[in-house]
Amino acid sequence: MISVCIATYNGEKFIKEQVDSIISQLSNEDEIIISDDGSTDNTSRICQEYKAKYPKNIKYIENEENLGPAAARNIGLKKATG
Repeated sequence: MISVCIATYNGEKFIKEQVDSIISQLSNEDEIIISDDGSTDNTSRICQEYKAKYPKNIKYIENEENLGPAAARNIGLKKATG
């Protein structure tokens, strides 16, 4: 199993391209963990749509406040199982 962690903040312009690229390279057993660091744009909605489309492969963590890139990355790593 492979786990890919993405830390994002207000990444609506790029998150679709990132997830599409990553998901196309993974098997059904692999996962993407998206740790959203308190985005105020449409990142959350986009990520929720991907989670609904790929419920087995995508874990979405939404931080209530902006904790910074290192904290967001570490939160995602803690949820990884691969």
